[in-house]
Amino acid sequence: MDLARHLTGVRLLVLEILASAGPCTREEVLREWERRRPGLGVGHRVRLPRMRDETLWRLVILGWVAREGETYFLTGDGQRVLSFAQSG
Repeated sequence: MDLARHLTGVRLLVLEILASAGPCTREEVLREWERRRPGLGVGHRVRLPRMRDETLWRLVILGWVAREGETYFLTGDGQRVLSFAQSG
């Protein structure tokens, strides 16, 4: 898999959130996203819930994140991708 093709800035941010905050609900991901990006404009903030859901969906499809009940967490592959991104 071509990691550079699939590892966007938004996906990396969500991986970092899940790595640092542990398993998170959708709302916890959203709150942490807003905390880490305090300068987001109103228009961007309105779109965040949809962006969060699309990003989590894609990360699950890639196998980098898994869902159990209402919580999302990094998989082993997700941890390896995050390590790869942070080393480069």
